[in-house]
Amino acid sequence: MLVPKPVILVIDDSPDTHKLVRFLLRKCHADIHHAMRGRDGLDMAVSLDPDLILLDYDMPGLNGMEVLRRLRSNRSFASTPVIFITGSTEESLIADVFASGANDYIRKPLLSTELVARVNACLKTHSLLQELNHRARFDELTNLPNRWSMLQNIAQALEKQKLDHRESFAVFHINFDRFRLVNESLGRAIGDSLLKEAAIRIQRVIASDDISQNGCRPQMAARLDGDEFVVLVREVTTVHDLNAIAEKMIEALSDRFSISLNNLYIDCSIGIAVSNIKYVSAEELLCDADTAMHAARELGRHRYCLFVEEMRGKAQSRLALNTNLRNAIEKNEFELLYQPVIQLKTDAVASVEALIRWNHAPYGMINPEKFIPFAEETGLILEIGEWCLHAACRQLAKWNRDVPESSPKTLNINIARQQLVHPAFLDDLKRILNDTGVDATAIHLEITESEMMKDTSLAIRVLNELREFGVKIDI
Repeated sequence: MLVPKPVILVIDDSPDTHKLVRFLLRKCHADIHHAMRGRDGLDMAVSLDPDLILLDYDMPGLNGMEVLRRLRSNRSFASTPVIFITGSTEESLIADVFASGANDYIRKPLLSTELVARVNACLKTHSLLQELNHRARFDELTNLPNRWSMLQNIAQALEKQKLDHRESFAVFHINFDRFRLVNESLGRAIGDSLLKEAAIRIQRVIASDDISQNGCRPQMAARLDGDEFVVLVREVTTVHDLNAIAEKMIEALSDRFSISLNNLYIDCSIGIAVSNIKYVSAEELLCDADTAMHAARELGRHRYCLFVEEMRGKAQSRLALNTNLRNAIEKNEFELLYQPVIQLKTDAVASVEALIRWNHAPYGMINPEKFIPFAEETGLILEIGEWCLHAACRQLAKWNRDVPESSPKTLNINIARQQLVHPAFLDDLKRILNDTGVDATAIHLEITESEMMKDTSLAIRVLNELREFGVKIDI
């Protein structure tokens, strides 16, 4: 990749100084431009956006100090390095130069070694600051603007809307369903490549000429974190325009991804929040778009949903559920019920299946279909699943000890896919069986076939390890 030459602008009224600077900096491989007057230098700075300005103090018209003040009052040049050139030896002048925002100064007559050293130092510092600024504003993986940049743009759009209520815009929150499975089964490198390709597709939709509907079009895309992307859409006039953009996004992201010989398909959900004068912060608007995204995910694959006020209450309920679930683990609010499997010939209990229930203080007994899907989505299923294994094995050991003649011979326990593919699962299971004294052959782990089929190669490896250990799998 070719590294662009640094752009240096020399503002000085002496032709001899220009010739000398060009000669002395010939080995710096810079693109040098010249202005003979202060006002011309200001105009050229706007068009060139230089990496460094060499500025003479004593010029007719606008002198160097006034040029420097005007440069620093312009946000575009607030951090552009400026080296002052002066023949004066007055200490007060040098103090004023630095007070006005100069980065360095050099006295005439110009000396080759000194000029080159100061120029290189300023260019190196400026390059480093630019890199740091870029990292602060852009996502390192996709090179899209990051969360901070998007929030700044949304905030600016909100301010503009306050001045003109007709300036309506929308925020699209895009999230991939079950993206974690890609990282778990194929590795983070494949997941990162998938995210980079997804970012390219989103940018293509934004740049597409046929996306515009009545002036409504996406303005910028950003990556927030993980598999979360946000698109800012300006000049919104109708819901039809937003639907058209969302459908274009889904169409682009639903096509096959070919990543390192892997053909992958991902489902995406899109939440849309439209601005209005009630919003007081960018975070609030972004939060509503995220809420709409979760509502879209509940509708099924490749869906989008427009935020409405009723969703906020549901989002708050989800937050409360998350908090209560975490507290339930700490407070030991879960309990297991046991469904017997009866042998008809002898009426003996051949086996039992452990069924989890949540004994929530205000709401009473809560069935698993109310909280297990949310636990799987948030990752809390790992802690809950480990508790189930331990509690069920502890109960079987107690039956074996207290009523050995009627104790069930086997114990069926439901597990989630996240548990099965977790690297520590087998070690944790061995530890639990060792702690409780339950034999591995008495344990049957139940998992749905559809969950197993999401990654057959990984499933086969785990199943073989469990079989060697003696644990049975019921699909």
